[in-house]
Amino acid sequence: VGATVNEDESITGQVKSALASDPSLSKRPIQVNTFNKRVQLTGFVGSQKESVKAVELARNVEMVNSVQDNLMIMEGSGPQIIPPFADWQSANP
Repeated sequence: VGATVNEDESITGQVKSALASDPSLSKRPIQVNTFNKRVQLTGFVGSQKESVKAVELARNVEMVNSVQDNLMIMEGSGPQIIPPFADWQSANP
């Protein structure tokens, strides 16, 4: 059974709030989209560590079933295309 629009909107808001409250991620351009309790993170971070942290914060939000990490790492003069930490990681392994 799919999630309601209200559930997905609530999840998106909670993930955005979690990212905004983290000092290393608050200024990063990270977009959050949620569909059927699946969160997709896109945008740019400064390191693999920040990418892992963003996924962890999203996974810890109540009702999240999975997180797709589409974050790109900005190193030096521009974005580096580095394979995501994991695709559609289960929120409850």
